[in-house]
Amino acid sequence: MGTEPSARSRDGYTVGALVCVNSFGSVKVPGTGQYWAAPFERDGEFGGLGGAPGPLGDIEDWGEAKFNPGLRTHTTLAIIATDAALTPDQARRVAIMAQDGMARAIRPVHTPFDGDVVFVASTGRSALPDPAPLSLAGLGSLAADCLARAIARGVHHAGMTKP
Repeated sequence: MGTEPSARSRDGYTVGALVCVNSFGSVKVPGTGQYWAAPFERDGEFGGLGGAPGPLGDIEDWGEAKFNPGLRTHTTLAIIATDAALTPDQARRVAIMAQDGMARAIRPVHTPFDGDVVFVASTGRSALPDPAPLSLAGLGSLAADCLARAIARGVHHAGMTKP
């Protein structure tokens, strides 16, 4: 699959992410042009600025985090879509796991200034095996990776950050 923020599992399920980012936190490593989500980048989709970020200097340096925000005035809204048929409980589990993608791409995330949320939608095209926990874990992990990529990719293509 090209460089869209999607992936196909070994089981043959497709997972994709769409996101609207107005986070309090920063998507770039302070003092660099590198995205926090750099390890998940495919084919230079968000600038090819390097692999894993190096060691942090000041762990409380959030880079381009916004100053003087009001409570819940920033948010990252995401939807994960899959062709795997999911029950409501399974969709909730994928959403919980997908939230880790926000933590891989935004620092800090889920602050009192954010109203971050992840929704999950399913086409119901492909049934999960019974029992499903291992396949469900794989879907959730892919969803988190896709969401991290979608965040960095969207911000990169919007041209909204400075190095």
